[in-house]
Amino acid sequence: MRLYKYLIIILTIFIFTTPNSYSCACSGKASTDVFACTSSDYGNRTCYTGADKYSMTVTSGEFYNSSTGATWVLKSQNATYDIASQNFDYVPAVNNVKEGSYDKFRGYSDNVFTVKGGFTTSDSKACVTAGSQDSTYGDFRAASIRTASNKADVTITTKNFGSGIWHYTDANGNLVELIDTSGNRISNDNNADRIRVTYSLPSTLKLKKTDKIAVKMLLKPTTSIRVTYATSDGAGKYNCTAIGMRGPIFTMTVTQTPMN
Repeated sequence: MRLYKYLIIILTIFIFTTPNSYSCACSGKASTDVFACTSSDYGNRTCYTGADKYSMTVTSGEFYNSSTGATWVLKSQNATYDIASQNFDYVPAVNNVKEGSYDKFRGYSDNVFTVKGGFTTSDSKACVTAGSQDSTYGDFRAASIRTASNKADVTITTKNFGSGIWHYTDANGNLVELIDTSGNRISNDNNADRIRVTYSLPSTLKLKKTDKIAVKMLLKPTTSIRVTYATSDGAGKYNCTAIGMRGPIFTMTVTQTPMN
């Protein structure tokens, strides 16, 4: 009996690159400190803080052969989680192995998210979630709201990743796409239905019906939101320009045990 174990660290199931470390955490900073933050990965004048609420819906997960098109759907069922406060394991126990070779794993989520959070600088400049956004980049802040008492749940419907951009490859080589109801990549904002992320397995998974397999698809509650201060109030201090969503961190393990 042999045992194989594949570990995949999955970053960015949607929209943004997840920070590997909080090099510019918001806590304890003055607005001038945030304005001075510089990061080629995360954007300048931006710091990061944990979300109070970060609700997303996972819709399905499947193994896929990019050469033959063969697919093994492990689960197809909506499951909504507040990943700011809970961990979850989406894929259930696998009872019936679908024989074949698979070199990819594809995860799907709804393109609608609900987020709540914010930050107030040490010099009392607040940046909180308010209003809504249904287009791009996950920015949600009403221009007139600058106080922490106005913090509220906001909903974002992701329709593109920038004007005319409906797919991209993240820093780990994973393909992120907005797709329509038929599973095709969109070319029009109005057709956005779900987000699909395609991950490459470390090596091709060759399965027989007699194999035993265990799949764990976990999400760590390490989500954060970004707040940007870039508008001077005339006294050398800076007001909130934008508040937006960052991607969660997924981990996945596949354990295969051949029985002959």
